[in-house]
Amino acid sequence: MLDLKEFVLLKNNIEIKTFSYDKNGVEVSELYYGDYEIIYKSIFNKYEKINFRITDHKQKVVTLCIDKIDYKKNDNILLLDEMKYGEILSLSFESQGCFHNTKEEIRLKKTQNNMILFYDQDVIELSNKQYKLIREFEIELKSNHNGLCSSKDEYNLYNKQSGEIFTMKDQSCSWNGFWNLIKLLKLDERKTK
Repeated sequence: MLDLKEFVLLKNNIEIKTFSYDKNGVEVSELYYGDYEIIYKSIFNKYEKINFRITDHKQKVVTLCIDKIDYKKNDNILLLDEMKYGEILSLSFESQGCFHNTKEEIRLKKTQNNMILFYDQDVIELSNKQYKLIREFEIELKSNHNGLCSSKDEYNLYNKQSGEIFTMKDQSCSWNGFWNLIKLLKLDERKTK
């Protein structure tokens, strides 16, 4: 929640008030019955909306999820989707900070019917679910990452055959995209075995 600076409360598309973030939550009283909307900026530098309705006098809790992203609204051309049979897409990751310097790489190879992932000593034929997770990672990667953290993560997606490359530097210290992908793909479990 550290990246959430403020959020705006609206009713009937009219701004009621802009609130500053408070780690203990923000209480808003004396709202009349009706439909409301909260607008805030996610860690992907995109505006998100939450709609809610007040129909009684009971207290209502609205949770803001700052790492929310609508994958269906993606308007980026993904290198993963553009891969042709036999092509290799490499994802190199480098992280530098005060007390660390890490380099990792995942390679993906498009086969006739599937996708093969190479990481560390592992070679894995991806399931549909794993493919979807990598696709969602690329959508997140191509979203804007702001920040002034002392650690810097650099990502390079490179298709060796087509020569297409995408580079992104993240200093937000809140996304941790590479390590989250490794965890979601359960590649961290394989490394400890």
